[in-house]
Amino acid sequence: MDLETLTKILDQLKDYGKRIKQLESAQGEPTLFENRLKFIPPTKDEVKIYCNAEHKSVDAVVWWNFYNAKGWQIGKNKMKNWKSAVATWDKTYEPKQTNPSPMPNQVNRIEETKDYINKVESNTENCVPMPESLRKRIKRIGLD
Repeated sequence: MDLETLTKILDQLKDYGKRIKQLESAQGEPTLFENRLKFIPPTKDEVKIYCNAEHKSVDAVVWWNFYNAKGWQIGKNKMKNWKSAVATWDKTYEPKQTNPSPMPNQVNRIEETKDYINKVESNTENCVPMPESLRKRIKRIGLD
């Protein structure tokens, strides 16, 4: 094919593209270009399927509820690609612990307190008896 033939074919394709856009806009449907720019929020089921296949550590319902509550925005910007947002969530989000274990220095302080209470209680000759309210507090936090 020569250059002139290719130029004619290219012009015809451009004309067809313009005609398709005219027809789509006349019917009230968005053009392919407009459709690509408009974000359509996923359903919970879509997110579940995607998370089960690609990002197993993401809780799909928690993720969906979080962004649904925020109006599908990331910061001040509208979300453009929800799959990318799931991937980012997978890397950055860590679920909160329901029962965090005590820090090592907290364990040491608890043990020191237990030792001190035992020491004081064993040396009762020189001590004033422990008030009942303090005994209840100690029992309540598990140091008895």
